[in-house]
Amino acid sequence: MSSSLPPADPALTGAELRTYDAGWQQFAQRQFWHAHECWEPLWRQQPEPARSFLQGLIQLAAAYYLLLGELDRPGAARPARPAPQRLSGALPNLDKAEARLHGFPPLYLHTDVAALRHAIASARGVLATLGAERLAEFPLALLPPRPPLTSLAGSGEDAVKGEKR
Repeated sequence: MSSSLPPADPALTGAELRTYDAGWQQFAQRQFWHAHECWEPLWRQQPEPARSFLQGLIQLAAAYYLLLGELDRPGAARPARPAPQRLSGALPNLDKAEARLHGFPPLYLHTDVAALRHAIASARGVLATLGAERLAEFPLALLPPRPPLTSLAGSGEDAVKGEKR
């Protein structure tokens, strides 16, 4: 973020909020590939700084997708990559996600950004201890919490850009 002021929440339509929430629902269900796929169209249509924020979430989903064994990988008949390869892909994604989330206020787009940053730091610390040999022991309790968007996800199409909730 280049500005000294923290960015304001983007004005999302009801449909965009539902898409955003659907991505978090997938994430909470450990369907990281699907969370990534859910957020990607939203990311593509947003201007900065929301675009960077969503890209950080996509990179975070990619990191957990790799860390936890590609659980929801399309074409599930294919075996997951070996742990060393998954770890070497996950760590840079954690770094990129952290960099994208830098400069956002503690609460942005209904998300506890401070908790996301804490989850990333905790994951990195645990991964440094576990290494690839013990990657399967990564504690699921370190997954970031899902934002409480349930009341927003049901909002109708009358939620227009610029409307504050």
